[in-house]
Amino acid sequence: MAIVLSEKQNIAEYIYNKLQKHWDIQMVNLRHRVTVVADLEKWRPEVVDIWTQKDNEKFYSINFDNEFICRVGSKTSPKQLEVEFLKGVLEAYKNNKIEFDERKYKEETELLKQITHDKKEDKRIKKQKIDKLNVNPIVKETLKQLEDDENTTAK
Repeated sequence: MAIVLSEKQNIAEYIYNKLQKHWDIQMVNLRHRVTVVADLEKWRPEVVDIWTQKDNEKFYSINFDNEFICRVGSKTSPKQLEVEFLKGVLEAYKNNKIEFDERKYKEETELLKQITHDKKEDKRIKKQKIDKLNVNPIVKETLKQLEDDENTTAK
C-alpha cells in the first residue's frame, strides 16, 4: 500500500528534506521551525479568492518560527520554491524578525523581562518617595496620578 501525501505535505517534506542542506541541522532544524499553511485553512470560506482556489491552483504560506517567509502555489517549481524561501528567510533575518540560534529568542525574552521589571521598580520607588512627602494626602494622590499619566504618555 502506497502512502499518498497531500500537496501541503509534499511542500513541507521538500523544505524539510531538500532545503535543510543550507543549515546545520543541530542549529536550525527546519522540521521543527517551518510550517506550511494552506490558504484554504486560514481564510473564511466567504473570501472570494478562496472560491477559486478550491478548483484551481492552491496557495500556501510558509512560516519560519511563526514569521511569514513566502507564499507558493501548486504550480510553483521546486527551484522557485527554494529561491522564494531563501529570499524570505534572508529578508526576515536581516529585519530581525527571525533568529537562526534559538537561544537568542530566550535572551531577548529575558532582556524584555528585565526592562519591564526595572520600569516597575522605578515606578514603585517614585511612589514611595511621594508617600514620604509631608503634604496633604490629596496632593500625594495627585502626584501619583501625574506620575502614572507621565508613564502612560511616554510609551
